[in-house]
Amino acid sequence: MNNSSDKLQRPSPRTPVRRNGVATKGRIIEAAIAMIAEDGAALAMRPLARRAGCSPAAIYQFFADLDDLGAAIVEQVTEDAVAELAPRLSPDLARADPVAFFAALMDGVVALQAARPETLCLVRPQPDGPRAALASALREMIRAMVSDAFAEGYPEADALRREEVLTIAQHALIGAMAGVPPRDAAERARYLADVAELVGHFVARALRPQVD
Repeated sequence: MNNSSDKLQRPSPRTPVRRNGVATKGRIIEAAIAMIAEDGAALAMRPLARRAGCSPAAIYQFFADLDDLGAAIVEQVTEDAVAELAPRLSPDLARADPVAFFAALMDGVVALQAARPETLCLVRPQPDGPRAALASALREMIRAMVSDAFAEGYPEADALRREEVLTIAQHALIGAMAGVPPRDAAERARYLADVAELVGHFVARALRPQVD
């Protein structure tokens, strides 16, 4: 995410203490997120400053470089993702009905991507850069949430086996989500339900013989 101009010595970024400073920092982050959401939009300081309505120098008041800004983007977007997904992914549902659990997860991801298009990077191959960092963070966030739900829902299952099964399940889900039909396609709901059923049954068969 760095370029030669971003590697110049800059003053240490400051923490905004006044209301207008907090607002400016938030506006910069939201402008950067909007740029990431647009395919082909490079995240560079001058275009970002224009979009945020400030000068490049103002950005450096809050962020040391693009890597520092990228970390703030990841924090903001993953917080929003957790707020969307966490209520859907209960340990009780993981235990009682893995198919319903993964259906809830997929519905949550679809809703998140509709509301926050920057999260589309989750299921798309990304070159190195801010989108790749965000995609990796979102996948890790989902992995951790699913792992926690099944660890609590299936405490008797062997931990290594459980993580192996869930890793396979996540790879399958991400691959399947990359091929989801368009929103207005008649087969979209059936496709999502079929994927959830396949993954849920796989997880149930892999884990339940150990505990039931």
